[in-house]
Amino acid sequence: MKYALITIALLAFQLEVSGQPVDPGTPKTKIGAFQNRNGALLLKEYIDVAGTRTLSIQVVKMTLLPEKKEGISGVLISWGTTAIGVFQQTGQAYLDVDEIDGVIKGIEEMLKMIGGAVPNNYTELELSTRVGFKLTSFPGKTAWNIALECQGHRQYIFQEDLEKIQESLVSAKSKL
Repeated sequence: MKYALITIALLAFQLEVSGQPVDPGTPKTKIGAFQNRNGALLLKEYIDVAGTRTLSIQVVKMTLLPEKKEGISGVLISWGTTAIGVFQQTGQAYLDVDEIDGVIKGIEEMLKMIGGAVPNNYTELELSTRVGFKLTSFPGKTAWNIALECQGHRQYIFQEDLEKIQESLVSAKSKL
């Protein structure tokens, strides 16, 4: 009886673990997959679009060398803190070209919602991308709170910063 219970427990454990493995290192964006090539020489060009004390938005162009035939573009959003005038990055997220329009539209809708009165009930607005970059808004006592988050790094921003992100993404589209 004892051996039967142990065998059943081991079988149940084996069935539990034998599902399809999830590789946490698999890139979720096209630009992430492109830059994770082993044994490849990549040329990465970063073009500044906009920035504030705590945000940096850049167009990223990557090209496979030496052929220069294959390449990809996207947007890099970085955020962090400024200490003694020096920007220290705490989080970043890549946006693929095909995600940019959706993020711009989502921010536009979010700005419309948070432009009005703070609701009586707790309400959240959340915009997510493939890589897990999130823009979240939720009501405070007198105004909406806005947070950027990716890979466990959260940064609270002002409504003006959200507007700047939207403007910068529109500008970045023209540089891709």
